[in-house]
Amino acid sequence: MAAKYGNRTVDGINEAARQAGNLVRHARDVQAFFRQKFAEGDQAHTHVRYLGDVEGVPLAFRLDTPFGEVRADFGIARVGDVLVGRYAFSRVAQLASGDVEAKECYAFIFSRQGVGSFDETLDQDWTFSLTDYASEQHAFNVANQLLGHLIESLPVV
Repeated sequence: MAAKYGNRTVDGINEAARQAGNLVRHARDVQAFFRQKFAEGDQAHTHVRYLGDVEGVPLAFRLDTPFGEVRADFGIARVGDVLVGRYAFSRVAQLASGDVEAKECYAFIFSRQGVGSFDETLDQDWTFSLTDYASEQHAFNVANQLLGHLIESLPVV
């Protein structure tokens, strides 16, 4: 019987590590997609502007929206036993104390093949291609998903 580490064999761990490498490569594509599709000149169409990468945090970036700054952070998650890439978007707010607070308001996941989904079903059919004609519509959809969730996360007074 093969040795187990947690609930995984060495072969299972090696396969998961390969899958994680694929997810990191796709996360780079996602970051490039946001960098290109939400550049300064395109903000009027989507209301989202790419501000830049988060220094010292790989694959993290900042966005400007009409509802304030948003930070996007990449991580690897599981849907059942399937590894997925996950970008979590957090609304950044300056507190009265001067501290900065980030509250997650939206996330999407993508498979090791780079197919994105707005939920854990993974049954969506969109990618973060920079050359695909449909990517313009994907950018519009992602921006509206983000903005809709940002609006829902605003404080109620």
